Amino acid sequence: MFSNLQCLGSVPLHKEWFRYTSEFMERYGHNTSKFLLAFHSLLSHDDVNLVEVADEDTMLNLKKLKESGALDNALVIVMADHGHRFAKFRATHQGQLEERLPFFSLSLPKKFKESDKGRTAWKNLKANKERLVTPFDIHATLLDMLHWPTEQELNTMGDVRSRSLSLFRPIPPSRTCEEAGIEMHWCTCLNWESAMADGEQVNISMMLSKAVVQTINSHTKSQRHLCAPLKLVCQLFSFKFV
Repeated sequence: MFSNLQCLGSVPLHKEWFRYTSEFMERYGHNTSKFLLAFHSLLSHDDVNLVEVADEDTMLNLKKLKESGALDNALVIVMADHGHRFAKFRATHQGQLEERLPFFSLSLPKKFKESDKGRTAWKNLKANKERLVTPFDIHATLLDMLHWPTEQELNTMGDVRSRSLSLFRPIPPSRTCEEAGIEMHWCTCLNWESAMADGEQVNISMMLSKAVVQTINSHTKSQRHLCAPLKLVCQLFSFKFV
């Protein structure tokens, strides 16, 4: 039974989660085709400071899997769906960047990277590390794992008109957020500057803020007995794209 939200009895839930994933990999054997998606967010979702609690356990779990040979023929992706979205840190410029740039790591077996089949893909993967990629690209990457591309396809530059580009193939160095399907609000390639640099900008920002509050209140007006009208208390910051 759950003694609290973080534990199963006396065992931290993230450790139980690691136990299950390790057992899954071991039970099906090294030569059996398998797919595992394991998602855990209890430690990181509401408080970024709790993430470090699982640091050592994450390392030990991956080390155990590697030493057992379970990863000798496996593609391993360790990733976050988004960065931290709560607390005061989110209001900083660094916090905004981290919200939009979640962690992503992809590991390939050593034998595969050195094989004729995987050498080009590994070269492309390292080059794409310095290019604009999105979570949508994981879809095309997994499709390539199911149906491995030819050497010619591995050397063909990806089409920027596609929402999802395989990380095993060359991604255009000039790919933009618009081409990748990233809305302007989430694009980290753009420059921002304060929209409160002078009195006129402050007035415009305040007018826009009040308009947003009025719009929300108009939508909740019919439920006023349940929803109190919102009021603009203050404006902490305002930015614009340049």
